Amino acid sequence: MKKPAKKNLVQIRCLLESINNEDYTRKTEILSGATIGQHVRHILEFYLLLVSGSFSGTISYDKRERDVRIESDTDFALNIIDKLLKGVDTLDQSQSLIFEGDFTADGSVQSTIQSSIGRELAYCIEHSIH
Repeated sequence: MKKPAKKNLVQIRCLLESINNEDYTRKTEILSGATIGQHVRHILEFYLLLVSGSFSGTISYDKRERDVRIESDTDFALNIIDKLLKGVDTLDQSQSLIFEGDFTADGSVQSTIQSSIGRELAYCIEHSIH
């Protein structure tokens, strides 16, 4: 899964290299009023959580930082992608980890399930292309 994940990140990198900050931060109807930058931030933060979760043994996509620099500055986002490309190389796909999430409508119950780096890497890829 590392190779497809890196290919996915490189594709995002190529997109960012081809647009300016104005286009990156423009709200558009085709994205339901969101910006390209907001979507890229969302994707990159999932990857960031996976890499950091590989060290802690736990991952929770609910705990994204929502760093506006990623969604407003293509150079900053490109720097994050470069770090992620290196981070993905360090991942052990067979490593177990705990996935945490709240799947209730009111956000009242934190659940945990057993997962793996490989499974979560596949999720990051799938999530970025949905």
